[in-house]
Amino acid sequence: MLEDVLGEDFAEDSTLSCDGWSAYPSYHTKLQRCWAHLLREAEYVAERYEEAERLSAELHALHDDLTAFDEEDPSASAREQKRAEASLHLEGLIREDYEAQEVKKLIEKIRNGLGHWLTFVTEPDVESTNNRAERALREQVVLRKMFRTLRSAEGVQIHETITTMLATWKRRGLDPPEQLQSILGGEELSSGREASPSSEL
Repeated sequence: MLEDVLGEDFAEDSTLSCDGWSAYPSYHTKLQRCWAHLLREAEYVAERYEEAERLSAELHALHDDLTAFDEEDPSASAREQKRAEASLHLEGLIREDYEAQEVKKLIEKIRNGLGHWLTFVTEPDVESTNNRAERALREQVVLRKMFRTLRSAEGVQIHETITTMLATWKRRGLDPPEQLQSILGGEELSSGREASPSSEL
């Protein structure tokens, strides 16, 4: 699925923000694991097991410290040092002994993501969560639930392509109608004639 959507040759220097799906590391090496998912899970476990309360508090405090640091726009060398310190902090947390299986499962999740939790510290344009991507997808997910499905595989591809183009232009500060008009040849759109929707959608 990742290769179908992102292609087999996803840019090596690009960072892929993601949740904990095990397919991501085998697809791409430069990842940013989502802290929002991690912190929610830590809170959930801490509500049930006292031994996880300090773990949850430590993770929240570390994330708050790192995001505040990131907002200061530090130098590259300061970022590298901060990331190294934060990595040692995470490694210290997962070396501690825990009894409850659910807490151990959380620790294993942190361990499996080592190397991918702190990418945002050294990459200024990368966020610590994938909330932005999820917000971008939410409207399309709602539409899919309303319509149940699209009528054909071609319709799905057309819908995905158009919505991806619109979102990309918006993210780049470009005017989507203007870009679409440029691609489609401008004159027909500017003449005031409305295009009819594809029967495949």
